[in-house]
Amino acid sequence: MNINQLECFVNLASTLNFMQTAKELGLTQPAVSKQIKSIEEELGASLFNRTSRSVALTPIGQQFLPEAKDMLKIFYHSKDWISSYYTAERNALKIGYSDPSQVQLISKILKSLVDDGIGERLNPELICD
Repeated sequence: MNINQLECFVNLASTLNFMQTAKELGLTQPAVSKQIKSIEEELGASLFNRTSRSVALTPIGQQFLPEAKDMLKIFYHSKDWISSYYTAERNALKIGYSDPSQVQLISKILKSLVDDGIGERLNPELICD
């Protein structure tokens, strides 16, 4: 599965129109069809019901859609983070711990910092004593 397949799937799920999806993604309609066909083959499931007049998500497609959106969100967030890693101001944050069970608590705290937008500028380093 690749980003192009996911982009086509998510966009087509939104538009339910191959031509509109192709236009929005700057592709041809056959290219969109090929991406959808290849992701369906890779997953081993039909994501859309197609007729000559309509396109609709299958139940599996409906269940997969939120996960596909999450994957795209994570990909683009990571891509942005990596591209800005050397140009953005980052602050080192060294966190020492002695009990391995504390890592889960530390992870929750770091996640809340990221969710608040503060963690984007941090470069955490965990140190086990």
